Amino acid sequence: MAKDSKAQQTTWAGGYVRYDSKGKATFYIRAMRGGVRYDLSTRAHDERSAHDHLRRFDSDPVEYAAWLRGEGGASSETPIYLDQALRDEFIAWSAAPKNEGGKENTPEWQKYQRHELEWWAVRLADAKGHALDLRKVAREDVFRVLDGPPKVGGVRKKQAVLKSLYGWLRRHRRGVRIDASEDPLAEVPNLPGGVAQANGVDKYVPPANVHAVIDDLVARGSVYGHALCVQAGTGWHVKELL
Repeated sequence: MAKDSKAQQTTWAGGYVRYDSKGKATFYIRAMRGGVRYDLSTRAHDERSAHDHLRRFDSDPVEYAAWLRGEGGASSETPIYLDQALRDEFIAWSAAPKNEGGKENTPEWQKYQRHELEWWAVRLADAKGHALDLRKVAREDVFRVLDGPPKVGGVRKKQAVLKSLYGWLRRHRRGVRIDASEDPLAEVPNLPGGVAQANGVDKYVPPANVHAVIDDLVARGSVYGHALCVQAGTGWHVKELL
């Protein structure tokens, strides 16, 4: 980036950069395309993300400008890639207050989501390493990654983050969205951890088995017997129980 001596404005390859009172940068695109002059905020705060936005803009300036305004109108065939710009857009929605249409997730969960989406961005690719269009990712592609080899850890959370991304693409994203037929996890219930569960393996535990375990633990004076009794009766998560 360089300083524009006349305007005292920081510039970058796509236009200029503005700073707020705390020094936070916001990258703007200023360009002429097809006889139309564009002056648009990418809402990106780092140059890498801004370049992702610039590539989107260059591919279709009219669609990009409409997307910034929260309008539709882009072709349903427009590819959607899990690039830096899309990840930033999703995390911004994850962080936004609920009264603004966001999820208001904690900073810790946002950080985890970003980490997992970066992980998915590397793995949702073809044999040559080219990123897959998220519209065309199949359920088999997702479970091929999750079920390895090599085996991966944190399978349920990895799937939960990807499922949340697709849900956002279907229902909440401004501008270009996808439909249910393009969501590989739309029909997958309860965030199962692998192909076997997704294909209907019964995880139901008969009440008699639960009561037998509780009785045995209580008889041995274990606090876990009482804890399991509360958990079985309320459906609380472990953290709530603790």
